[in-house]
Amino acid sequence: MGRIKKIFKNQRRFSELLLYFFIFVFCVTSVFVFSLYTLRTLTSPYWVYFTEGHVLSLARLAAENGTYFFDIHDYPFMHGAYPPVYVFLSAFFVKIFGPSFFFGRMISLCAAAGVLLLLFFAFRKRSSNTFLVLFLSFLFLIPDFTIHWSTYFRIDMLAVFFSLAGVLLYDHYYKKNDNKMFLSAAVLVIAGFTKHNYIFGALSILLFSFLKNKKDFVRFLTLYGLLGTAVFVYFNYVTGGEFYKHMITYTTFMPLHPERIPGIYGVFILKNIPLLFLVAINIFFVKKNRLFTIYFLVNFAFLFLASKEGADKNYFLLPYVSLLLVSGLTLFELMKKYGTERVRLMVLLSALFLAAAHFPYYIYFDLARNPFYPPDQTMLETVDRYVGQADGPVLSEDAGFIAANNTEQFLEAYQLLWLRKYGLWDTGKLVRDCRNKKYALVITGVTIAEMRELYTCIQQEYTLVEDIKYKVYLPNP
Repeated sequence: MGRIKKIFKNQRRFSELLLYFFIFVFCVTSVFVFSLYTLRTLTSPYWVYFTEGHVLSLARLAAENGTYFFDIHDYPFMHGAYPPVYVFLSAFFVKIFGPSFFFGRMISLCAAAGVLLLLFFAFRKRSSNTFLVLFLSFLFLIPDFTIHWSTYFRIDMLAVFFSLAGVLLYDHYYKKNDNKMFLSAAVLVIAGFTKHNYIFGALSILLFSFLKNKKDFVRFLTLYGLLGTAVFVYFNYVTGGEFYKHMITYTTFMPLHPERIPGIYGVFILKNIPLLFLVAINIFFVKKNRLFTIYFLVNFAFLFLASKEGADKNYFLLPYVSLLLVSGLTLFELMKKYGTERVRLMVLLSALFLAAAHFPYYIYFDLARNPFYPPDQTMLETVDRYVGQADGPVLSEDAGFIAANNTEQFLEAYQLLWLRKYGLWDTGKLVRDCRNKKYALVITGVTIAEMRELYTCIQQEYTLVEDIKYKVYLPNP
């Protein structure tokens, strides 16, 4: 009998070692993929994600004019779709070094490193198991959406950092019964003015405090409301009312696609089954970390926003981070209650599932095809060369070519196309200038092609000289 027990024990130990090996391989490979993709993106002088050019354009306008909220019925025909924190932070570097994607991408990378550190310290407070703490923290880096948005010239990762920092700050001082917990209101206001739908951290704290202490609820709501209102009123005043139009009026028109919602939730649930199982255990049995549980549930509830027109996997970032936080803390509670030995095999199997489910396969194959240059590099170089050689104003569907070449900006096509569909904007002035051949170069894609009057004018008054994803036109002689 003793020999049989010993055999099973040795087999279990071998199984655990094998699982450790596979997890180690997945993690090392994922970190390698993350590092190589980051390096490739940082060193690219062109956009890697199509909206990077829009954000760089806004940062350049802010650096040159002190604002990027202009009347959309006149040049530069730009919709300031993004709140000011990230844009003005990027504008600071544009002002010093000139237009470049590099520094905005570095802001996102530093924010991702900040999120990783916040998770590490949150886990480290609950466990001395360095391997498990590191592994759970590094799970943040494995998904493709983390890899992408950690280096894009985009607002998302910085907003995730401020949201997570605000909730952790509140929890830290709440447990000490210290009024400094209300400092989190300022951090979460910053999160909201980095990405305007990132009010979920504040909403989570309000729900938590409403359930625990109505006095704290009133104090946090008052402070958060006053700070947020003061910042909003200030920006609206200094922009002559344009801030309200750009942040509210012009952003409510983007439609949701209900048919996409089941797929969005389905993918998220299937890829995170072990973590969601831990959340369920926490809710029904462990009953700890209530604030973080609410934080995840709120973010999960609003995941349907990923079905919005123009949305992408960036909407997975905050639900995933909040899920990782609450499930990791629940795991440490289980280990404390039942002992490390009893839950270790479950942890290892769950870890292997997560590493495999989130492994960025298509990024891996993309890097294998070309580890040094992003896709469409040749096309981007060709179009960029035309812009650099233009001897006058350039009208471009992609604002990135204009901003990176420090050329005068005339249009942000995608947002304005939707404003046009809802009768909030028209192409009249652009068409008149097209007829007068104001532009020395025109670059079109599928968006300008939908602006029928403008596109018809371009085809009549300009000659197509290049057709490589984008169409490049020069004025008729």
